[in-house]
Amino acid sequence: MTFNIKNTLIQMQTYLKKTGLFEDVLIGEPKSGLGYGNKLAAAVYMQNASHRPITFQRADETMTVMVRIYRSMLAEPSSDIEIDIAGAVSRIGTDLMGDFNLASNVETLRFAGDAAVLDARWGYVEVSGTMFRVADITIPLLVDDEVTVAS
Repeated sequence: MTFNIKNTLIQMQTYLKKTGLFEDVLIGEPKSGLGYGNKLAAAVYMQNASHRPITFQRADETMTVMVRIYRSMLAEPSSDIEIDIAGAVSRIGTDLMGDFNLASNVETLRFAGDAAVLDARWGYVEVSGTMFRVADITIPLLVDDEVTVAS
């Protein structure tokens, strides 16, 4: 396939930065220095790719991107940790299900039919010795059907 995933990841990072919700927005796993204090941070990851043949020359391709939102467990007041993460998840979900365009090979975000759905799950993760409360947002992207299978 001739899909430019790099452009899609950069466009998702750019969108997240423009929301003004995050102190840091990375592509890939953070190693250190992430969202200190009372700030949110985010990272964009590839999660899944699936292909379903439509014809000999075309396939239906769905790429699943995960956006992980981070907030230090040391942030005060502690109730704001949940409130701020939930607010960011709600804002991102609303934006993505609205009139959203990644300006890349992605035709649309995929929320119907047999494909994955927009999903958010909360948990905890340690980065460089600091524990973070996180929310993982799963975002299914339908690749533009103009992308053709290489012969």
